[in-house]
Amino acid sequence: MEVKFKPGKGVDEKKAEENSKFKKSDFITNPYFTTASLLAIIINTMVMAMYKKDMTTAEASLQEYSNIFFTVLFSIEMVIKLWCLGGPKNYSKDPFNVFDTILVIISLIDLYIANYGGGSIDLSALKVLRSIRMVRIFKLAKRSENLLTLFQAIKETLKDVAYFMLLLIICIFIFALVGMEWFAYTVRLKNIND
Repeated sequence: MEVKFKPGKGVDEKKAEENSKFKKSDFITNPYFTTASLLAIIINTMVMAMYKKDMTTAEASLQEYSNIFFTVLFSIEMVIKLWCLGGPKNYSKDPFNVFDTILVIISLIDLYIANYGGGSIDLSALKVLRSIRMVRIFKLAKRSENLLTLFQAIKETLKDVAYFMLLLIICIFIFALVGMEWFAYTVRLKNIND
């Protein structure tokens, strides 16, 4: 009986080919991509923090153009992550990606209203939409385990404090009602002018 071998690749050649294949997910986990993303978040936060009430025309233009630039940049980042992770199902597994998507949608709505909303919409409401984007800085917690641990501890503490605050508000409300019932119209303060 004769054994026939099929021509093919050896084990080492297959491993080399698998290792050399470009994986889309490697692109978004690349330190250069994540560092560039975090740097963009920091610069965006700094530019947004430069906003003031009485800005010159140049400063207002800088704010508007940087708003457009960062909205496009973060939209591109979202699309790249969607493509690299293979669609919305894998993309939405990470809560920070869902958070980013919400912020990008808010930013796109902000741009649309600012450019095409017309005069019927109060543009001071846009400042609120833009300030929501500053929350993106919390993505930095993902890079630091100590900061992530701190945020986790704050979250757990706020749960306990919430019940205490609710109890405190109820007590203040009850004592305010009792005080109104007992002392209403009985305590009179003298007028300072008399």
